[in-house]
Parts: sequence; structure tokens; C-alpha cells
Amino acid sequence: MYCTYCGSQNDDSNFRCTQCHRVIQYTQDKTIMDAPPNESKKKYLIPVDVSSLAMMAGYMGLFSIFLLPAPISLLIGILAIYDLERNPGKNGKGRAIFGIVMGAVGTVFLVLVVLWLIGDQYHYDWSK
Repeated sequence: MYCTYCGSQNDDSNFRCTQCHRVIQYTQDKTIMDAPPNESKKKYLIPVDVSSLAMMAGYMGLFSIFLLPAPISLLIGILAIYDLERNPGKNGKGRAIFGIVMGAVGTVFLVLVVLWLIGDQYHYDWSK
């Protein structure tokens, strides 16, 4: 039997293709798992093929709540998106987007706090 996806030759008793691990033959009860047998949900916990910039953007996005790392998170997140576009085999777009969003929000709050502190420093008391 030949796989209809990759064209490799398989035994007639194979449930999945030996090359691409896709289902080539259904069982009688039609229970099929779409993921290949060697893949699991661990890839969501353990970073596999994730861009290092995307990982840094995700962690910097977490630290953006302290406001000072926010602009760095924004910059690293943007660089991570460019890295992911150049290397389509890498994962981590969600982390990069999280870094961009948190970096942008934190940067806005940082600018507001700085403006507030500057304005408070030069505040003139008109009640005198």
C-alpha cells in the first residue's frame, strides 16, 4: 500500500504511514488520532524549535508589568516577528506577540508615569 500523502510504500497492515505518520488506513471503529504517535502536548510546555528572540520577548513581556523593561520587550518582540518570518520552521509567534502587546502597554504606562513625574516636579502652586 502506498501513502496518499507522501507516496512512500507501507505494509498493508499499517495504520499510519512509516514516513509521514499520517493515517493511511482506518480501523473498524473509526477511532483515529490526528497527531503522530511521537508528538504530544509536551511541545506546549517544553519549547521545541522556538525562536530564542520569541522566548526572550515572552519573558520580557512578563517583566513589563514593572514598566522599565517594557520598551525592551517591545523591541525584542518586533525583532522576534522578523526572525520568525525569515525562519518559517521556528515556533513562538504567540510569545512574540505577547511581548509586543505587553511591551506596548507597559511603554505607554511608562511614558505616562514619566510625564506625570515631570509635571509634578514643575507644578506651580497658584493658591499663593
